[in-house]
Amino acid sequence: MPRTLKQIAETRFGYGIKFPEAADSQGWLRGQLAHGAQSLSGVGGSAERMRAFRDYQQAKQQAKQAKQMSEFDQRLPGRTFREDLSARQLAMAASETPFVERLVAFWNNLLCVSTLGNQPILILAVPYENEAIRPRLTGSYAEMLHASATHPAMLIYLDQARSVGPNSRMGKRRKRDINENYARELLELHTLGTGHYDQTDVRQLAYLLTGWTIHRKQAKVRFSRALAEPGEFTVVGHTFRSGRPEALREVCERLAAHPATAQRISRKLAAHFVADDPPESLVSAMAEAWLESGGNLRIVTQTLLEHEAAWLPEAHKFRPPAEWLTGVLAVAGKSAARNVAKFIPKSLQQLGHTPFAPPSPEGWPDRKSDWLTPDGLVTRTDIAQVAGRRFAKAELKWRDVAERFSYLEGATLEAMWGASNHAEGIALVLLSPEFNRR
Repeated sequence: MPRTLKQIAETRFGYGIKFPEAADSQGWLRGQLAHGAQSLSGVGGSAERMRAFRDYQQAKQQAKQAKQMSEFDQRLPGRTFREDLSARQLAMAASETPFVERLVAFWNNLLCVSTLGNQPILILAVPYENEAIRPRLTGSYAEMLHASATHPAMLIYLDQARSVGPNSRMGKRRKRDINENYARELLELHTLGTGHYDQTDVRQLAYLLTGWTIHRKQAKVRFSRALAEPGEFTVVGHTFRSGRPEALREVCERLAAHPATAQRISRKLAAHFVADDPPESLVSAMAEAWLESGGNLRIVTQTLLEHEAAWLPEAHKFRPPAEWLTGVLAVAGKSAARNVAKFIPKSLQQLGHTPFAPPSPEGWPDRKSDWLTPDGLVTRTDIAQVAGRRFAKAELKWRDVAERFSYLEGATLEAMWGASNHAEGIALVLLSPEFNRR
């Protein structure tokens, strides 16, 4: 049976959970955009976290010097990240604005940082999303780019904090040089994409971005002219004067307004929600809205929602593991979800899709073929069975669980009713095509 517009809204743009308000599908989704994303409560700010990490490093160094490392607790960064991650997933699952949370996850993955091998980012990852992504979800992309570029998590992740102009005062004194990592990813992954810039643009941009760093003692981001390469630099045909903090905002605005950026990111947004290879008519409409609005993300997202291709009944996408697990928690409801919070970080790790831990600056993949694999399905089955047992232990019955899904086909309901116990029945529904495809 084809899905209704309400069911498409709940599954394609949410987590597959039933919302009465979705009866007016367009109104429900537009209302969420107007509401915007709420900051996660209980997550410390990056300034506070940076000071805490500075103190942690100092204490660790003192323990080394005193040969007392066996008594030093080195678990602070990892423990903080696990607590943040659990709180984030629970908040996303409990949200009354699931479309907004899906958008948060998309933009966070596009402008990703990674905790892999990077202790400071363990305590900065969720604050990064809280501070750079969530407040700008419906604003201009240039503003989101700038907030990402100047956040300590990004400065550390792509080594921009270590980039020094060779002809700057500090560069000459300490014989330091530029680091091209962030400049390259800003052009290749965050804006234009390959084929629209060359190595000269990368180097010119790397020179222009010098000066942004982290003050170690004060543990805060700052712009230092002593580190900035003097002169003028040309990036993709536009010339900017360096040595000013405003130069970063100017280049973000230029790159965000470029037609290649509009086309590339519109395609990625459409591919995330609609199909791995979205219709060209949809991508073109979104890119046109992007250019006409100056990269206003609310208008681009509304264009996606208003296009007929976004409402075709076929479910072309397969839920990535982290999104699926958020849906599992949403099915459980607030009280039961908290009872299973301890298994969230471990489950995400087993599923091979821990948020804030992509293997490269490209972020986690988003195509069905990346996640619909034999090994992936086996792991998903194992976790669904664990979740089923935990939900049953929390006195959730399969009838209660079934009522929370947007829709279930007759074959799925029949399999659930035929299960030998509540745990098995719940696991079967969590593995159903209706819940795993959107």
